[in-house]
Amino acid sequence: PLFHCWIEARAVNVVSRKVYNEMDDVKDTLRGTIKSITPEFLMTWDINSTMDHIINKSTPTLHWLLESASQTDRARRENTKKTSTTVCLSLFRLLCSYW
Repeated sequence: PLFHCWIEARAVNVVSRKVYNEMDDVKDTLRGTIKSITPEFLMTWDINSTMDHIINKSTPTLHWLLESASQTDRARRENTKKTSTTVCLSLFRLLCSYW
């Protein structure tokens, strides 16, 4: 138990630093300008297609953590019509707004 507590604390620290660095790197990607928000952009914007690519590429650790926390293994296997992707992307965007 003592070793487990020791190693767990270090693992959490390593993952926390990795997520912090990923978030630092991705904030510039998500920062848009007013000029980039056109009526056409708003008509075609979709959180899944827009954010999924950014998250998978720029923040794989955070993406994995959010996906793991949002759905059990059983739900992941049995839910064929719905996934936790939209929830994860929304949480990610919310986190970015505070970054």
